[in-house]
Amino acid sequence: MTPGTTYKLTLHNSADDSTLKTNIHTHGLHITGSGDGDDITRFVTGGSCLDYTWDIPSDHPGGTNWYHPHYHTLTNGQTAGGAFGMIIIDDDYSKVHAWAHPQNELLLLVSDIGNSVLGNGITNEVFQVEVGRWYRLRVSTVEPNANTAALSFNGGDCTVHKVA
Repeated sequence: MTPGTTYKLTLHNSADDSTLKTNIHTHGLHITGSGDGDDITRFVTGGSCLDYTWDIPSDHPGGTNWYHPHYHTLTNGQTAGGAFGMIIIDDDYSKVHAWAHPQNELLLLVSDIGNSVLGNGITNEVFQVEVGRWYRLRVSTVEPNANTAALSFNGGDCTVHKVA
């Protein structure tokens, strides 16, 4: 997503049961928490749609953010079912090193589902990287119990710098 841009989203609840409700809640976005923004009191029933408008401010910092459903009493079950993801807000790429541009990014979404720590939805995510090339690894943890201590770098002399 690009700062200074308005995004229109439509959430389609594909559940056959009209009593199953859901919505979208974001972490890290500097958007309004009311109206058709990030209002967790709004929801969509099964078989229906709900529109969102996300106005990303022009001064929004670049970064790695995430979303998940936030309808109370159903949040945990829906998130455990895989209803979550990353949201990337673009940096001002004229002000960051070339290695931090999107073509050099690796995305890792860490979750803890069913007592299994997953990376990008699998139990043993592996990235193949080129020797001598810099990468930007964006890591987001969906679940507070997702233990990132298991994150390791193997296979050679690799220097890792945490920047945020």
